[in-house]
Amino acid sequence: MSNHPPNYFFAIQVKSAQVKRKASEIQNYMINIDPSISQALILHSTFHVTLMVIHLKNNSEVELTKNAFAKAISAFQQELSENQIILDFQGVGEFSEQILYAQLNNETEFKARLSPLLDRITKEISKTGIQFANQACWKPHLTLVNLRKVARLRRMAKKLPPSITSIFKNMKFGIETAESVQFCSMRSTKNEENYYEILSEIKFDKKTN
Repeated sequence: MSNHPPNYFFAIQVKSAQVKRKASEIQNYMINIDPSISQALILHSTFHVTLMVIHLKNNSEVELTKNAFAKAISAFQQELSENQIILDFQGVGEFSEQILYAQLNNETEFKARLSPLLDRITKEISKTGIQFANQACWKPHLTLVNLRKVARLRRMAKKLPPSITSIFKNMKFGIETAESVQFCSMRSTKNEENYYEILSEIKFDKKTN
């Protein structure tokens, strides 16, 4: 299994204006408490829910992964188009007092819907010989603040305000209806919309009445 840090990921992009407005409320609240964390706020243009991460060594592995991704998701595309994936964000949580995120109120249902697809993607990628770490502890979430990404804050061992999760524990952010599943690069230059470079994207047909 790869011990290298991930540099690519699979995700559902979050575009909901309501979710972004509610995220701003929390982010602005935190800046008012401590302006030093402003650099740790996650840009709304990059909002997404990570499904899987992977380390790829070269362009050849990237192409193999793109092909495996397309093959895996093709088996689910019709079902995902007919039965839309809903992300219902409510309340906040934290990792190690350094990462603040919006929680999925329907996490159990969401994971049940996505797990067969992720298993298929994993299987197809494994056929290429590319190995990556087990992601059994996957917890889908929308990151709002990441103190770890700012070197100065890491050196200071900066922590989130202790009351932040209780203050916003019942906040209803809103709903995102997934439009696609994306395969993205973490390290490439952001695209013209200031989102991650999308290497492959499988879109779902919108339901019509």
